Amino acid sequence: MRKILFMALLLVQLAATSFAYTNKTDGFKTPEPSSDSYIEAVGRHFYGFNDENTGAYAEAILPEQADKFLGAAFSTEAFNKKYNDILLLQRNGISTERINKQLAGPFVSPIIAFTDAEEPDYSVSAQKFGKNKYIAVSVNLEEGTKPLTLYYTSANDRLYLLLADATFVNEARPQNVPEESIGIIGGADGPTEIYVSGEQPQKNAAKFLKGFKAIPPKAEEAAFAITDKTAGYGITLPEDWVYLQLHDDYNSDQVTVSFAMPQNAWEKIAEAGFGGGVNDLHTAVNVATSQTAANAVAENEDKLLEFFRHGIMLCSVKFADEDELADLYAKPEQNTADIKQGLESLKDYFANKNVEITNYEYDALVKDGQGSLYLRTELSPVNAAFTYKIFAEAKTLGNRGWLAIAFDRTEDGATPAFNLWNDKLKLKK
Repeated sequence: MRKILFMALLLVQLAATSFAYTNKTDGFKTPEPSSDSYIEAVGRHFYGFNDENTGAYAEAILPEQADKFLGAAFSTEAFNKKYNDILLLQRNGISTERINKQLAGPFVSPIIAFTDAEEPDYSVSAQKFGKNKYIAVSVNLEEGTKPLTLYYTSANDRLYLLLADATFVNEARPQNVPEESIGIIGGADGPTEIYVSGEQPQKNAAKFLKGFKAIPPKAEEAAFAITDKTAGYGITLPEDWVYLQLHDDYNSDQVTVSFAMPQNAWEKIAEAGFGGGVNDLHTAVNVATSQTAANAVAENEDKLLEFFRHGIMLCSVKFADEDELADLYAKPEQNTADIKQGLESLKDYFANKNVEITNYEYDALVKDGQGSLYLRTELSPVNAAFTYKIFAEAKTLGNRGWLAIAFDRTEDGATPAFNLWNDKLKLKK
């Protein structure tokens, strides 16, 4: 009876944290988003998501950067000692200035970095969420905005950086808790008492920090790849690429949109202030079709073309209605002709926009309850000295369908996106 009770409690605990992402090479798992509609950003060494409640991020800091964190060769033992030192100073009410000196380099992420000219104002503290010990660095970015808090933790001699978007508010501060720790969930000794606002986003942010799990890293690097089970494909990506993947239950249909490009392209987009605030397809469609977006594209066409040099987009949908595509399959010959006519009309559209077309090949077929098309073309934007090589492919089967587009600017002769799509892997459904 005792064993049965123990196993039941264990299963409840395991069910409480469902992991969304596992990085076997760097040795960590993250909790899943709290809603069905969310967007993920994934790189070789990091994972982040944004849903209707929370924005969260986890990154494995590379060894050469981790050494800068403590100013010596990094190890989990050294991290834990530093955590205890900070905790002791914190409990004794030692000044923030002295605690801050415990870290040699509080900003060691190559992705979330500050320039020397910025010299951000920050404070260091020891915090604990569940069993996870964190050295937290709260950065004051701009007057009137909430601080950005970077949470560092360690296991297996690895350093990890986490972010969880929530504004913690002191509602009933326990006695003998220093002012510096206002907003810490449960204080430095763990979440024994909660004194934050009851809003769901804050609870989910705390859950992410509590649910983060380090696992033994694998000596051999696992493939870095996008997977789309509806489309049935996986795409292995280079180390310096990043992909965004949006998941949504759009009008009861299951939709996945993936977009992969080199990391430096995403960084330039972020620096230019494009994007952000989108975590579901409804919002994405509204933003993309707005007049504001159209104006922004028109005003920044040259800059946008510079961002989009190489990339792959893969969209898939599983329709809730099993007969959603019945009309497509009911008249295969007519619909095959209609699809080809649509692709020919697309060519005319480009020509009318004075886009130079040096190659335009396509085909389509609807037969035996399936549909497919492909398009291969080379286009030069108006007054541009470069050419895009574009390959598009789409298929439908039953109530599922997908569309993939690979594009490369070819002035350097390289076609990485085209090659990556051609080398895709077939997934087991």
